[in-house]
Amino acid sequence: MLALPAVQANMQQAMFAYFGIANLASVVIDPAKVPAYTIGVQNAMLRETQDFLTSVLWKGKVDDLLLSRQSEVNPDLANLYGVPFPAGSAKTAATFVPVQLPDVRAGLLTQLGFLTSRARTDASSVVARGLAVGSTILCASNPPAPPQTLTDQIATVTTMLANSSEREKSLYRQTTAPCSVCHTTFDPYGLVIENFDLIGRYRLVDDQQRPIDASTTLPSDAGGGQVKTAVEFAERVTSNGVFASCVARNLMKFALADGNVERGDCAVQAVTQKFLAGDKTFAALLREIAASQTLAMRVGP
Repeated sequence: MLALPAVQANMQQAMFAYFGIANLASVVIDPAKVPAYTIGVQNAMLRETQDFLTSVLWKGKVDDLLLSRQSEVNPDLANLYGVPFPAGSAKTAATFVPVQLPDVRAGLLTQLGFLTSRARTDASSVVARGLAVGSTILCASNPPAPPQTLTDQIATVTTMLANSSEREKSLYRQTTAPCSVCHTTFDPYGLVIENFDLIGRYRLVDDQQRPIDASTTLPSDAGGGQVKTAVEFAERVTSNGVFASCVARNLMKFALADGNVERGDCAVQAVTQKFLAGDKTFAALLREIAASQTLAMRVGP
């Protein structure tokens, strides 16, 4: 069945939704702030991710979702990535050609579409990106929205830190109650990709020309320890199996239509262990889930 085009298309769409790339369609970027971001560029970002998923899911390994630097871009995306568009190729918006992205990139985590899909109108967002990475790559639970009783306090802090760097703002959130209760669990993931601006262009300084430090100490959900870059982060969560177990958990939720499946469940761990012992392809993970006792021995309500 996995060889059927209809099945592959269904799974590709499920993974597209899984990483929240469709959010890109609702993102509004201030054209005065970023004139390079147009509807054409937005559509190109969507196509890049769709083509990337098609290639990796059926020709690569699951970890390549976070590690591969192979992509297909048109002239606009090549410019944003800072890579030369291959000579001899027609420079039109509809012309997509294979390229290898710079070594500061690491799979979906640093693709233009994923990064832009969590942007604010005029800036990147450590919070939005951190939440997205936590939920899609590590299966961390999103915290509840701040209570209404904190509205005035949040407004005061926002004004107070208006001219602070994103790291300074995050440090305040992570060390000040009651913010620290939640922000210590996801801000680190947003900080580690802060080297990419609101539409995913790589940078070494922020808008005020302050050097960006993307190093962070990872929460236990990601295995702990310190990483300095997005690439190190991607390598850490693939090598320790955290990413694989998260993908397994979410695919089991999809297969069972059950929102109560968790990464630490025995069934998820059993599937993950068998998957990691094999060739680590996406098809192999789907086969392990289909052959698992969880699907074979389901009991109705």
